Amino acid sequence: MKTKRISDNIEKILNAQIANEMNSSALYRAMGNCLEYNGWVGASKLWKKYSIEETGHAEKIINYMQDRDCMPIIPATTLPQQKFEGIEEIVAKSDEHEILVTSQWKKIASEAMKEADLMTFELAQQFLLEQREEEMKVLYWLDKIEMYKKTNKSLGDLDEEMGEA
Repeated sequence: MKTKRISDNIEKILNAQIANEMNSSALYRAMGNCLEYNGWVGASKLWKKYSIEETGHAEKIINYMQDRDCMPIIPATTLPQQKFEGIEEIVAKSDEHEILVTSQWKKIASEAMKEADLMTFELAQQFLLEQREEEMKVLYWLDKIEMYKKTNKSLGDLDEEMGEA
């Protein structure tokens, strides 16, 4: 007999986070597709890599839930935005999205602490550390775009740098 080792509340929010991570993956894949379609080959590689990372996050949650004797729910994803004005919009929307994901993990950490579920709190802390890195990456690209614009440097050079990241 299975003995679930997390509360119904934590199970519910972790299942919701699996959906959030899968939707993040779909969004970043759509951004990568748009970039490639518009000739941003380097940037498209980077956003496709981000998409794969988000799927990995969902897998980590799934594995955690299975380790805690819970049945994870594999959700359908929502259709993400498919068209973007350009690299600036994609980077700005990525920044907004990473801030949203950080807030989701803060909520999970808070709920876990309320329930004294230190294992789930530790999981949330791991993701929050990763979110700091994710936000730093996007801020780096936002700063780069501003620098390129101020120095009249071609954004095409940025595409090459993104492809190497």
